[in-house]
Amino acid sequence: MPALTSLLVRDTVVSIHKIEDTLQRQVLEGGEIDTVLLEMEAVPENVLNAYRAASFGLPPASRHELMSIPRSTLRAVPLELVERHRVVPLSIQDKGMVLAVTSPLSQDAIDELKERLGPALVFKVATEVRVEAALAAHFALAIAPRLQLLAERLDARDPGVLPDVNPLDRDMESRLEDDFVTRLSSELSADEEVAEGTEQLELQAKAKAKAKNRLG
Repeated sequence: MPALTSLLVRDTVVSIHKIEDTLQRQVLEGGEIDTVLLEMEAVPENVLNAYRAASFGLPPASRHELMSIPRSTLRAVPLELVERHRVVPLSIQDKGMVLAVTSPLSQDAIDELKERLGPALVFKVATEVRVEAALAAHFALAIAPRLQLLAERLDARDPGVLPDVNPLDRDMESRLEDDFVTRLSSELSADEEVAEGTEQLELQAKAKAKAKNRLG
């Protein structure tokens, strides 16, 4: 189970059953797991921001932080850097900036940003939809229709507050993954038994029909 879903299950923010539904929907429709969770209205936006950030060991950014940025801060980062690395400048600090991302950047990307923006960079994490919505709102960058629709729906909802999320203990993650696999295997076995039982009943019904035809 990915770190994000493990954290959500650990803290009983989302049930294992809801996680299963989310993963099934993700297989069918694609997209980030946090995008699917928000589409299913399983978690408030800021709560999910915090848990996504914790899954990477970074601090979270709230919806308000991403959508209420001073123009002077936005102008401090060249558009080419914003577009290439999908970063949203949140604030300017001494010898650097605070930037919002959806996940940790590569070392090469970090090195380039440090060279252009200053050595003291702080990265905060938010959901894919909120980062992309901020890039569209502040920099007029293209946003996928699916994410645009979701962002509009989210804007009409209370985002909740950013909770403090403890990092994931690796032993706990292993136990949660084992429990998830066991539960999923049990459900699949039950489904197979139902299918086999249904098939057996159908065969019996066909045999009875044939017998009746012969007697007739």
